Amino acid sequence: LVEIIVVLVIIAILAAIAIPTMLGFVNEARQSEYIAEGRTAYVAAQTIATREIALDKTVAEAQAAITIDAVKAITGSATKVVKLGTVTVNGTSGKVETFECYVSKTSSTTGAGYKVTINTLNNTATCEKVNDVSK
Repeated sequence: LVEIIVVLVIIAILAAIAIPTMLGFVNEARQSEYIAEGRTAYVAAQTIATREIALDKTVAEAQAAITIDAVKAITGSATKVVKLGTVTVNGTSGKVETFECYVSKTSSTTGAGYKVTINTLNNTATCEKVNDVSK
């Protein structure tokens, strides 16, 4: 009986160490998925900006052309990006330098999700949880 109790205590200790570690891996994988969704939307935004600059539009017009509807027209309805935030286009090169979008877990325009920020100036992508993607 004592041996069984000792084995159960050892299993409980191992579970107490392993479960938080596994949850951390799951959260990192989820964030990587949302960053990938954001990068897909970023490529669509870059396509729109390049097209607009090639048509001799101003930077303001190019930035205004980058809408969620225009992005979804390129990426299709499979993307979980539900809203765009700040998008900055370089006036000289036409490159999208900063791109911010909101990704929903269920492609819903309300509820919890993640804000993905892609910065091409320092080559970073961040993902932070938000309580409501519509705000």
